[in-house]
Amino acid sequence: VELPKYRLPKLSNVVRAVSEKIADFLSRAGSIIFLSSIAVYILSLLTPTFHVTSEPNESLLAYAAKFISPLMSPLGLGDFRVCAALFSGLFAKESIVSTLSVLGICDISSILTKAQAVSLAVFSLLYSPCLAAMSACKVRMGGKKALHLFFRTLAFAYIFAFVAYTSARLYSI
Repeated sequence: VELPKYRLPKLSNVVRAVSEKIADFLSRAGSIIFLSSIAVYILSLLTPTFHVTSEPNESLLAYAAKFISPLMSPLGLGDFRVCAALFSGLFAKESIVSTLSVLGICDISSILTKAQAVSLAVFSLLYSPCLAAMSACKVRMGGKKALHLFFRTLAFAYIFAFVAYTSARLYSI
């Protein structure tokens, strides 16, 4: 069997293919991030009685995030703003940063120590993929297995983030 001659691809073809992929990613991810940022902004403005508030810690978002905040405290992620950002990361991982920005956090080191930042990085990288990926898993694997995958990745992320946070504190990082 003869193999064809291999040639380097033309630079124009590579640039065109890469620019198409980048444009596609930006249009899909950008719309999800934009919509989740709007949702976070609205939830951070309304109180549980649906009145407008200027205090983010009295908002609907804060109440929802404070519900899971005690579970995240062993990881050093007990701040409701970080919990809210992690929740928005279920829609798209990229929206974690935009949620923190919407909540008025310009410098993450103002709310997280280095050990907490390590824990946040480990947890956000390992917990469940975005909902679009989970819905694809549901189609391929079925609902029960997809739900099992969701909780398994969540437990995996929790354990490794706990180990990372504890190790970082132990070694004074």
